[in-house]
Amino acid sequence: MKPTHRVCEVVGDIKSASSRWVHTSIGSPAFRWQEGYGAFTTSVVEDSQLRNYIRNQREHHQVKTFKMEYKEFLDEAGIQWDPKYLQ
Repeated sequence: MKPTHRVCEVVGDIKSASSRWVHTSIGSPAFRWQEGYGAFTTSVVEDSQLRNYIRNQREHHQVKTFKMEYKEFLDEAGIQWDPKYLQ
């Protein structure tokens, strides 16, 4: 993303385009995204760490669920969260 991009607009574009794809290509008309989203930034220094994390996500999430890890991200960042958005 460029510094001039707004996260809410980028996420909205991604959700919109992926929903259209799921509805038309997969044929799942009932699919819809939940409300809200989370976005975290990293530095260029952490680039290789992040790529490695993404590469090994499947194995990683067999030990710790995405929801568990997401809550940890929020807690570490000092972000208060509402359980209704983490269903």
